Amino acid sequence: SLIELFVNRLDSVESVLPYEYDAFDFCQDTEEKRPSENLGQVLFGERIASSPYKFTFKKKETCKKVCTRTYDPGNSADKSKLAFLKKGMQLNYQHHWIIDNMPVTWCYDVEDGQKYCNPGFPIGCFVTPDGRVKDACVIN
Repeated sequence: SLIELFVNRLDSVESVLPYEYDAFDFCQDTEEKRPSENLGQVLFGERIASSPYKFTFKKKETCKKVCTRTYDPGNSADKSKLAFLKKGMQLNYQHHWIIDNMPVTWCYDVEDGQKYCNPGFPIGCFVTPDGRVKDACVIN
């Protein structure tokens, strides 16, 4: 009854460079497993990996902590990781997750009561130093 969530590459319409999930400082799975991929997935750079996010069928769970990250501003490695995350948010990089061989889809309201669904969701929300919100921050 365990439902595994797999992660795929992260991409952005504002950058041509895709990244693997572990390029960013996200929570990692303690037991790295890669499901078999078809030739098309390999050719298009879709490197699917296991994730630390686990679900149990028919068990309601909300806000379950997977890991916590802290950054020391005096540590150059931590500053670099945080700067890379910020740059990813600024360029609107999108997660691509997979459950039961289906993409996790992010849907949100647009004008005229319509919904827009995207097979990916932003890694975060970026606000410029002068307070202007960008991309994912604008969406309610």
